[in-house]
Amino acid sequence: MYYIYEIFNEVTQRRYIGMTTDPLGREQQHLYALRKGKHKAEGMQADAVKYGAEHFKMRILEVKEDRREALDTEQRYMRLFQTYHPDNGYNGNDYLFQKSAKRAQKNRIPDNIITSTIRRKTTKTFEGMRWAIGINSMSKKEFYAKLYNPRLFSEDELSIIAKELKLDINKIQQELA
Repeated sequence: MYYIYEIFNEVTQRRYIGMTTDPLGREQQHLYALRKGKHKAEGMQADAVKYGAEHFKMRILEVKEDRREALDTEQRYMRLFQTYHPDNGYNGNDYLFQKSAKRAQKNRIPDNIITSTIRRKTTKTFEGMRWAIGINSMSKKEFYAKLYNPRLFSEDELSIIAKELKLDINKIQQELA
């Protein structure tokens, strides 16, 4: 079983969305890291120092049996609560890009309008894919994280991708919605 959970800060109203197979153990890990000043979500750690770890409450949002479905559900909640934005949540830091990049390299990057077009136009090398979409300023980790979850691309990046791959920006946005 895969548990999609939120950790909610009662003071700031900000959230962290995550997924685990052991909710009690994961809650203890989060609280321990916050109390020791070692949590990887920097904003969450800063708020724990400022307001105290006791103001963070964890609750289960959904339970899924399939891992892929659980990952999709986790991303859906991140979009719903906009937890990538620092005003709303704690999910928007480099650690999460690294986590998504590792998932993308471990698992096959999912097919979508962007990745399927890249595969047709270029080799699967990192430089070849970055060249194909015309975004050379992005780090390798960030690039793979965004390929794994294309909703992380900014509107400007999606415009560049649409232009370089000769795709309709409306089709891209519609598929990723």
